[in-house]
Amino acid sequence: MHLDVATMMVMGALIACASGLIMIAHWVRHRDGTTPALIWGLGNIANGIGVAGMAFAPLAPPPVSLVLAPAALAAGGALWWVAARDLDRGTDRRGPLILAAATVFVVAVAAATLRPSVNIAVAVAFLVGAFDLFAAHALWRGRADTLWGRRGLIALLLIHTIALVLIAIEVSTTGLLTLPVLGPFGLVHFTAPIFTVGSAVFLIAMVRERSERRYRKAALFDFLTQIHNRAALIEEGERLVALQRARHEPVAILAFDLDRFKRINDTFGHATGDAMLRLFADTARRQLRPVDTIGRIGGEEFVAVLPACGEEAAMAIANRVRRAFAEAAEFHEGQKIGATVSVGVAMMVDGDTAVGPLIARADGALYRAKAAGRNCVVLGERPDASASPTNIVRLG
Repeated sequence: MHLDVATMMVMGALIACASGLIMIAHWVRHRDGTTPALIWGLGNIANGIGVAGMAFAPLAPPPVSLVLAPAALAAGGALWWVAARDLDRGTDRRGPLILAAATVFVVAVAAATLRPSVNIAVAVAFLVGAFDLFAAHALWRGRADTLWGRRGLIALLLIHTIALVLIAIEVSTTGLLTLPVLGPFGLVHFTAPIFTVGSAVFLIAMVRERSERRYRKAALFDFLTQIHNRAALIEEGERLVALQRARHEPVAILAFDLDRFKRINDTFGHATGDAMLRLFADTARRQLRPVDTIGRIGGEEFVAVLPACGEEAAMAIANRVRRAFAEAAEFHEGQKIGATVSVGVAMMVDGDTAVGPLIARADGALYRAKAAGRNCVVLGERPDASASPTNIVRLG
């Protein structure tokens, strides 16, 4: 069976353009957070145009084979690099875009002054291979963001680079601008369609996973304070209670409520009230331990789950949060606010199998703190104990 090189190149060009259009369609449909798919798709289309120009070189006018084809191939590689960099949020795209434009210009000018030559084919192969390596490096630098498909895309880029180097070596050795399909270097013809299709699959998977993470975060985090919302706090609390029960370690629940919050809203406005909520969330996060979890469960109410935390330590942490917030909220934008917080503390007992009863006991202690004059910490009753005045603590 005889495989025609030109036909295979045309098929590879069509596959590259089709995969690029699919990526652009994905961007058109989803937009937010999918810009890398748009850029990579344009790179695939540029690559497909370049490959088609090379395939029709014997029939096409010189500007197509000598200018358009190498320039399109170079642009495709540059766009892949730009897309890989764009996956890391906040990356400045101006540098890669300027370099890409300069590369395309240089290749076009050089090609326009030359006849069909081995030198330009080798140069373009090495140039696109270099852009592949730059893209792989950009993806590797962002590996802390563990997206499915990242390592697969890096592997494809490296394989594509190796194939381009092999093409450059064979072209420079044989002097042939097109390599036979059958032979020691014949497999390189199959890497281009595998690369364009595989890269589309991996990149779309990456941008979709990132979008899903963003939506999940929006569903689980309170927009105003940027901490867990009620659903996420309950979910994490259930996990921690089960884990600490299995380890036979204590769990403490802290219930917080900002004192006289309605008065703050009515006197200073809702913007100041929102600022107090954000201030409390930030203060609490700084005062809690890294293993602790805090969430806003509604209005001015917050709950923190403290794993592996005994009664004495929980009371100390609660008072530390209370004092730090009272100090931070004394003034806001030159106005004396004097916001404070009351805290109820509950400890897990042997009969607790869920976080709900713990939060209920902490909430009961919180109401006792309000009744005791606010701006204090109250340790909640255990199910088998009665209330004691010594459970009310106000230090400083």
